[in-house]
Amino acid sequence: MWKGIDVSDNQGRISWNRVKEAGCRFAVLRSVRRSGRPDRQFEANVSGCGENGIPFEVYRYTCATAPSQAVREAEQVVSLLMKKGLSCRVWWDVEDRTLTGLGTGVLTGLIRSARNTVEGAGLEFGIYTGLA
Repeated sequence: MWKGIDVSDNQGRISWNRVKEAGCRFAVLRSVRRSGRPDRQFEANVSGCGENGIPFEVYRYTCATAPSQAVREAEQVVSLLMKKGLSCRVWWDVEDRTLTGLGTGVLTGLIRSARNTVEGAGLEFGIYTGLA
């Protein structure tokens, strides 16, 4: 089993050398905030991972309830990664409570809209969720 960490600006500035010393072998970084702007610690987290040899991927916590919103959110992530010259897997985080009442068919359609956008940009796509 690999030990990893997921982070956002909610954790503040991270001591990535301590993360590595703790045995973390990968990180999943929040890419974009709900506002559509980059996570405030994204650049620092990318740098910290790079300086410490910690492979990383990114996630987008989605609140999209319509396909056009899912596409817009995915485009924000793709734009950020392209602007930074990064190519990594994008995890689509579907844990928001607003998504629970949508039904399986609608949620699946939203995820497919995001996946098509991300994969259309040549990036890998995955689904990130909790046990609920």
